[in-house]
Amino acid sequence: MDLISIIVPVYNVEAYLKRCIESIINQTYKDIEIILVDDGSTDNSSKICDEYKNKDKRIKVIHKENNGLSSARNVGLDIAKGKYIGFVDSDDYISPNMYEILYKELINNKADIVVCNFDRKEDFNFVINNYKVKKLNNISVIKENIKNNINYNIYIDDYAWNKLYKKELFKNVRYPIRKYFEDIGTTFKLLSNSKKVIYIDCILYKYIKRTNSILGNPNINVRKDRFDMIDLKCNYLLEKYPKLKKEIMQYYVLSYIESYRLLKHTNKNILNSTFFINKYKFIKENYKYVNKKELTLSNILIHKLLLFNKYLYFKVAIVLNYIRKV
Repeated sequence: MDLISIIVPVYNVEAYLKRCIESIINQTYKDIEIILVDDGSTDNSSKICDEYKNKDKRIKVIHKENNGLSSARNVGLDIAKGKYIGFVDSDDYISPNMYEILYKELINNKADIVVCNFDRKEDFNFVINNYKVKKLNNISVIKENIKNNINYNIYIDDYAWNKLYKKELFKNVRYPIRKYFEDIGTTFKLLSNSKKVIYIDCILYKYIKRTNSILGNPNINVRKDRFDMIDLKCNYLLEKYPKLKKEIMQYYVLSYIESYRLLKHTNKNILNSTFFINKYKFIKENYKYVNKKELTLSNILIHKLLLFNKYLYFKVAIVLNYIRKV
């Protein structure tokens, strides 16, 4: 059996870390090395990492100064000895047979990456039934990836953690340091460099949505990073796949709109800054690339509202978010 290196960035997650590590050490696929990268934690996470290192010889622990999630993943990649790479976020947990299934599909299909499904529900038990397998080549996987903002239906997503990769894909690829939404700025390179990608509609990963997660962080610099990562991704794809310009531009515009939705700001000083004026101008100039037939009526109406008046759009968005929570 081939060695799989599972990289776990760790930062101040003492309430979740034991469950995460237990779900990895109890994998039915045993030929794994578990790399816990403690990114300068100030709670008991560092201690928990060391405790598990003493329990399981497959565990390696790296303690480093805090430099963000990307840095932690890169440190793990630099020391990984496995032929294949997996990532697990330290507040999440995985199915006992996740890597056995991913490895089997990767080997049987001679693939470069295998992608599984995931779940966000609070109460969730893994039930592995018969699942469908979809095979994608270099072009079709990019097409599927850039469809994921159409009605917000994620299929071949940008997340790092619900995948198994050939290590060689990371030869010249690392996560951008000190950037949030780093997956958006990295996963497309791995997909683009793959000859074959396999998707299985099997839920093997449990994603925990925390109140202090990146998605919920209102910091304006965090929000700017999302736009920057979208720019990085789309400019790369436009250059490499000129024949897919229409599809890429649609993704580009819809990703910007989604980023606006996540801003959660009505501050006119922020919205009128040069950065956001340029982003808003880009949306208005390129919305022509969006195929309205692929959108729901509600999305079209929301888009029209943003294009008509961005200040009114944010006020309505706040009300809708409140109604969803209630």
